[in-house]
Amino acid sequence: MSLLKKRQWLVLTTLLTLFCVCRLLPASWLIYAIQQVVPGFQVNGVSGTLWQGNVDYAQLVERGHTFPLGELTWQLSVFSLLTLEPCVQFSNGLDTQHVAGSICYAWFDEVVFGRGIDIAVPIGNIAPFFGINLAGVINASIDNIELRQDQFINVDASLLWVGASVYNGSEWVNLGAIQARFRDQYGVLISDWSHVEQADLITPVVVNISLEIANPQALLSTVKVEGFIKPISLNSGLNSILSFMGNKNSDGSYRMDFSN
Repeated sequence: MSLLKKRQWLVLTTLLTLFCVCRLLPASWLIYAIQQVVPGFQVNGVSGTLWQGNVDYAQLVERGHTFPLGELTWQLSVFSLLTLEPCVQFSNGLDTQHVAGSICYAWFDEVVFGRGIDIAVPIGNIAPFFGINLAGVINASIDNIELRQDQFINVDASLLWVGASVYNGSEWVNLGAIQARFRDQYGVLISDWSHVEQADLITPVVVNISLEIANPQALLSTVKVEGFIKPISLNSGLNSILSFMGNKNSDGSYRMDFSN
């Protein structure tokens, strides 16, 4: 038997072995592995195998707050195991939210990376993590994200906050639609925020903000904010919020210039 055929048989045998192992190992093995990395990940009703499984209900508990994830399904790419970069196609959601995409792990580089992740979630579900009352729907698209030892090494993502509004303690203040673009630069997560012009609606605010976060996973992150927000229409509720965030300029805009 030639060397080429021996290699072909070796690849085929390895692939079949991995396929059988993934088909036999219970889904709970994958859940256990996730919980070692994300301790707040909680599930009920695990079924299936490592290769293809389902969770009836999942949630993430962080800093005393619970973020519901709903039903979770996944399918492991057996071919990805041959390159030691196992990839999982996943989807999860509730009636009002949905998340789907691909997450992989490169063993040799110890890099977690995601591709083609689409997110649609009411911002009220995650607002408690920020300690602010927010409303609207977040639609995000993560084309690429890579992390090594909790550090961003590659980010390419966008976000659209539709029906954006914030509660100032006495009333809900409309912000219209806000968009953001995320990227990385030498381990620093950078996001550029702006308003969205809507032909059939009056834009309540003009937004031009740049936000930089160094070590975003750390408790003592370095944050830098630059830019401005300008109300278009007279709104006492909005002005009361902006007065706490920045200094008012002569043109009615509020300058944001902060770093810790």
